[in-house]
Amino acid sequence: MNSLRYITITVIVLILASLSSWWLSELRQPAESTVSDDDSHYDYYLKNFTTTVLNDQGKAAYHLKAAYMEHYPLNNRAVLTRPHFTLLETRTTWTVAAQKGVAFVDRQTLDLKGDVVIRQMAKNTATIVLTTDKLHIDVGQKTLETTSMVKMHSGKDTITAIGLKANLANGQLELLSRVKGQYYVPPR
Repeated sequence: MNSLRYITITVIVLILASLSSWWLSELRQPAESTVSDDDSHYDYYLKNFTTTVLNDQGKAAYHLKAAYMEHYPLNNRAVLTRPHFTLLETRTTWTVAAQKGVAFVDRQTLDLKGDVVIRQMAKNTATIVLTTDKLHIDVGQKTLETTSMVKMHSGKDTITAIGLKANLANGQLELLSRVKGQYYVPPR
């Protein structure tokens, strides 16, 4: 009888040891990540914010404002509502506003759409205002680009075109196709 009792106790101890070993290995497993790989969840949001990015000399390179922003960590992009971008590191100050935008932080690009308004505010010259429905900005290269219709106003002069490439660093604007202009000649 003692040998049966001894065998029973030994089996119970072995079963408990196996179960506790399994339980401990489950406890040591790292917790599952809560970050989604489907890029449908943002990790933070901002309301009515302004951010200023500095250049290597510590001077303001540009400002970015928006009514609302959601940041998506998987591809490091920010979805913006009513963004307003001001580029300061050029010969003149350029501002760009739109209804919506997406900023790709790693690529230093900004894609805007919906009532895009671009303003060049130069000293001693008339302000140039361009309007379009979509615009791509490469912040690092200081370039603007669109394949959409563009309207350009300066004083009473108006130019329309399809497509635009602009280098804001050197002030070059290239209208790509179907360019039409109306030039105002003041009376003498």
